[in-house]
Amino acid sequence: MAVFVFLVTAVGWVTRLVIGRRVVTLAEKAIARVPLLNKMYGFMKEISQTLLSGQQTMFQRVVLVEYPRPGAYTIAFATAEAHGEARERTGSALVSVILPTPPNPTTGYLALFPREQVVDLEMNVADAMKMSFSGGAVVPPYPATGAK
Repeated sequence: MAVFVFLVTAVGWVTRLVIGRRVVTLAEKAIARVPLLNKMYGFMKEISQTLLSGQQTMFQRVVLVEYPRPGAYTIAFATAEAHGEARERTGSALVSVILPTPPNPTTGYLALFPREQVVDLEMNVADAMKMSFSGGAVVPPYPATGAK
């Protein structure tokens, strides 16, 4: 009986590691050939791996910026404090911000905003993504559930 359990476990393990990887690799190669699907798949894979692995996301924080006109606000994702030529030429502290374009998660704009024009929000990145990609239909509670 123990030999049978060992053999079944060993076959399952080899199948998962060897054959399973090959199947996933072949599926990803097929998806990479489909023009729109390859972009969406790559983006969603990166986001899901980041969220599920508990790693820090490329988005540092959720912000609010006036865009596309004064008085209209957009939820955005700050990625970094901008350095280099952009900062030198403008003479001000800039924040690199991704402005998503819902409902398609594969598109958006990169904009550099002066630091004083960026409003930091307490909302976490996952909630902001849900809000953005739902077109504002899903709005996280404020103050956040469980907050004091």
